Amino acid sequence: MLTYDFVLDAFSDYFSQDKDCEIVKTSRGYAILLWDDYEWDEVYHCENEKDLWDQLLLVYKSYLEYILPYNKDSGINVIADASDPSNTVCIIKPIIVTEAKEKDIQAKLNAIRNKYPAHQAM
Repeated sequence: MLTYDFVLDAFSDYFSQDKDCEIVKTSRGYAILLWDDYEWDEVYHCENEKDLWDQLLLVYKSYLEYILPYNKDSGINVIADASDPSNTVCIIKPIIVTEAKEKDIQAKLNAIRNKYPAHQAM
Protein backbone atom coordinates (compact mmCIF):
# COMPACT_ATOMS: atom_id res chain seq x y z
CA MET A 1 0.00 0.00 0.00
CA LEU A 2 1.19 3.48 -0.84
CA THR A 3 1.88 5.61 2.24
CA TYR A 4 3.61 8.93 2.75
CA ASP A 5 6.52 7.16 4.46
CA PHE A 6 6.79 4.77 1.52
CA VAL A 7 6.93 7.65 -0.99
CA LEU A 8 9.48 9.61 1.03
CA ASP A 9 11.66 6.50 1.38
CA ALA A 10 11.47 5.83 -2.38
CA PHE A 11 12.92 9.27 -3.12
CA SER A 12 15.41 9.42 -0.22
CA ASP A 13 18.43 9.17 -2.56
CA TYR A 14 17.10 12.08 -4.59
CA PHE A 15 16.55 14.17 -1.44
CA SER A 16 20.16 13.56 -0.38
CA GLN A 17 21.35 14.91 -3.77
CA ASP A 18 19.06 17.88 -4.33
CA LYS A 19 19.39 20.33 -1.46
CA ASP A 20 16.96 22.71 -3.20
CA CYS A 21 14.01 20.33 -2.73
CA GLU A 22 12.23 20.23 0.61
CA ILE A 23 9.16 18.27 1.66
CA VAL A 24 6.93 19.84 4.30
CA LYS A 25 4.01 18.21 6.07
CA THR A 26 1.01 20.53 6.27
CA SER A 27 -2.46 20.22 7.75
CA ARG A 28 -3.76 19.49 4.22
CA GLY A 29 -1.17 16.98 3.03
CA TYR A 30 2.42 17.53 1.94
CA ALA A 31 4.04 20.37 0.05
CA ILE A 32 7.09 20.13 -2.18
CA LEU A 33 9.16 23.30 -1.96
CA LEU A 34 11.77 23.99 -4.61
CA TRP A 35 14.20 26.70 -3.57
CA ASP A 36 16.14 29.16 -5.69
CA ASP A 37 18.84 30.42 -3.33
CA TYR A 38 16.81 31.96 -0.49
CA GLU A 39 13.36 32.13 -2.09
CA TRP A 40 10.77 29.53 -3.01
CA ASP A 41 10.91 29.02 -6.72
CA GLU A 42 8.06 26.51 -6.96
CA VAL A 43 5.60 24.96 -4.52
CA TYR A 44 3.44 21.91 -5.17
CA HIS A 45 0.61 20.87 -2.86
CA CYS A 46 -0.01 17.11 -2.66
CA GLU A 47 -3.33 16.13 -1.06
CA ASN A 48 -2.57 12.43 -0.90
CA GLU A 49 0.16 9.84 -1.32
CA LYS A 50 -0.51 9.33 -5.04
CA ASP A 51 -0.25 13.09 -5.69
CA LEU A 52 3.06 13.18 -3.80
CA TRP A 53 4.40 10.17 -5.76
CA ASP A 54 3.39 11.61 -9.15
CA GLN A 55 4.69 15.09 -8.42
CA LEU A 56 8.01 13.81 -7.05
CA LEU A 57 8.52 11.79 -10.25
CA LEU A 58 8.10 15.01 -12.24
CA VAL A 59 10.35 17.02 -9.93
CA TYR A 60 13.01 14.31 -9.99
CA LYS A 61 12.83 14.15 -13.81
CA SER A 62 13.36 17.92 -14.01
CA TYR A 63 16.30 17.63 -11.63
CA LEU A 64 17.89 14.90 -13.77
CA GLU A 65 17.38 16.96 -16.92
CA TYR A 66 19.27 19.77 -15.23
CA ILE A 67 22.20 17.85 -13.75
CA LEU A 68 22.99 15.11 -16.27
CA PRO A 69 25.92 16.33 -18.39
CA TYR A 70 24.98 15.41 -21.94
CA ASN A 71 24.68 18.86 -23.44
CA LYS A 72 27.74 21.06 -23.20
CA ASP A 73 25.86 23.95 -24.82
CA SER A 74 23.28 24.25 -22.04
CA GLY A 75 23.84 25.88 -18.68
CA ILE A 76 24.98 29.27 -17.52
CA ASN A 77 27.74 31.34 -19.08
CA VAL A 78 29.06 34.38 -17.27
CA ILE A 79 30.69 37.05 -19.39
CA ALA A 80 32.77 39.35 -17.21
CA ASP A 81 34.12 42.71 -18.24
CA ALA A 82 37.49 42.95 -16.46
CA SER A 83 37.64 46.72 -16.91
CA ASP A 84 34.19 47.22 -15.39
CA PRO A 85 32.98 44.45 -13.00
CA SER A 86 29.51 46.01 -12.87
CA ASN A 87 29.19 45.19 -16.56
CA THR A 88 29.04 41.42 -15.99
CA VAL A 89 26.38 39.55 -17.94
CA CYS A 90 24.92 36.14 -17.15
CA ILE A 91 23.54 34.23 -20.13
CA ILE A 92 21.36 31.20 -19.40
CA LYS A 93 21.17 28.74 -22.27
CA PRO A 94 18.21 26.33 -22.48
CA ILE A 95 18.66 22.78 -21.24
CA ILE A 96 18.46 20.45 -24.19
CA VAL A 97 17.47 16.86 -23.52
CA THR A 98 19.27 14.61 -25.98
CA GLU A 99 18.13 11.08 -26.78
CA ALA A 100 20.96 9.61 -24.67
CA LYS A 101 20.06 11.89 -21.76
CA GLU A 102 16.38 10.97 -22.02
CA LYS A 103 17.28 7.25 -21.91
CA ASP A 104 19.39 7.83 -18.80
CA ILE A 105 16.57 9.80 -17.15
CA GLN A 106 13.98 7.12 -17.96
CA ALA A 107 16.30 4.42 -16.59
CA LYS A 108 16.61 6.30 -13.28
CA LEU A 109 12.85 6.87 -13.06
CA ASN A 110 12.15 3.22 -13.91
CA ALA A 111 14.58 2.15 -11.20
CA ILE A 112 12.40 3.95 -8.64
CA ARG A 113 9.19 2.59 -10.17
CA ASN A 114 10.56 -0.98 -10.19
CA LYS A 115 12.05 -0.80 -6.71
CA TYR A 116 8.79 0.57 -5.32
CA PRO A 117 6.00 -0.99 -7.43
CA ALA A 118 3.29 -0.50 -4.78
CA HIS A 119 2.39 2.90 -6.27
CA GLN A 120 0.69 1.01 -9.10
CA ALA A 121 -1.81 -0.54 -6.69
CA MET A 122 -3.65 2.74 -6.22
